[in-house]
Amino acid sequence: MSREIYTIEQEKEVLEETMKSLGYNLNHNYFIADRGLRPFLQAIFDHYPISVSMFLGSYSVLFAEDHLVMLSMKYLEYDNPEKYVQKIKYEEITDFFVSRPFVKYCLGFKANGKRYYFYIDANGSYSFTGLNYSDKNFQYLLEDHFKGLLEGEMLEAYSDNNKKTFFVLLTVMLLFIVIGAVFSSGVASTGHNLSIPEKLIILLSVGGFWGLLYWYFRNKKH
Repeated sequence: MSREIYTIEQEKEVLEETMKSLGYNLNHNYFIADRGLRPFLQAIFDHYPISVSMFLGSYSVLFAEDHLVMLSMKYLEYDNPEKYVQKIKYEEITDFFVSRPFVKYCLGFKANGKRYYFYIDANGSYSFTGLNYSDKNFQYLLEDHFKGLLEGEMLEAYSDNNKKTFFVLLTVMLLFIVIGAVFSSGVASTGHNLSIPEKLIILLSVGGFWGLLYWYFRNKKH
């Protein structure tokens, strides 16, 4: 049976009812966020018409006493939360961090060899009505360091992520602009002899591309 939700109040009511049916007590310890990719890739694909979250979905993320609960919001279509819930013990979680690469916050961690990334607009930047219950709960958990999972240095280490991601995206955009301009101008056409400036442009484009890959894999840990 599909659960139809029309307002944020209905969403909160249905979600809390579901969590209680699963045996969890709610006390500002949960929020709804979009599942995504690592910040570097998320920033790139966010510029495409099709959002990553359309494929990975939205989740209710709940911090229980000794484990993390992730409930896919797909359960609303079938009214079967048990099938869409995943639990991870805190002791299995490593590399937990919170960053704000752009407008949205990114919460990420590693568990059992797999990485998870969740994105939430916890400042209400995309909202016309201000912060909702999910945003406020996220801010509450952030102040509480997410049940101790978020260490101080992990938060500080990503405080400048917005600058890093900005320059990376700027490099990517310039790279594709240069390559597109080079090939559209006929540089790659048959029989065309490349001039020294054209060779320099291509060399810089290739060098920038490999430099970008190097930066990405060097920072792949998060």
